[in-house]
Amino acid sequence: RFELRGGPRGGTEVQMAFGLHEEIDPGLYDGPLSAFDPTGPPGELVVSIAPAALAKSVLGRLTAALCVLAELSIDRLADAQIISDAIAAEPARLDGRAHLSVGFVTSPRRLELRVGPLPRGRAEEIVRASELPGLGTVLGKLADELTIEPLESAETLHLTVLERAL
Repeated sequence: RFELRGGPRGGTEVQMAFGLHEEIDPGLYDGPLSAFDPTGPPGELVVSIAPAALAKSVLGRLTAALCVLAELSIDRLADAQIISDAIAAEPARLDGRAHLSVGFVTSPRRLELRVGPLPRGRAEEIVRASELPGLGTVLGKLADELTIEPLESAETLHLTVLERAL
């Protein structure tokens, strides 16, 4: 099923629900499409995925396509996919029923991801969950910019991947 309507900030909002070939617990999300918060993170493209466990199947592919649009090298594309995998893994582990919203902005040699709105403290949990012993946090190592932006009662995790000079 799908819904089309004018977006809250202009443009067109498209919401879709569809079955996958994977076995997904139907009880994970059975609410109406309109239950999603239309005030997701800012971006040229904003994606909300429910249940968040499905983000593992979707977010990396979407990130790779946007890296191509941003003209990032294959090395930076791989870094961006690892970043998106880390983002997709944590919300699913913490709360399989929640939806995950990510806003993307692309420009030449730059990809920005804004994850949120998240409950206060959740962005730091996502960053800490990507830690590898002796290496530090994967998100901190691979993202060129990593900030947690406070909102009124929530926060947004903002990551930027830049093409590095050769």
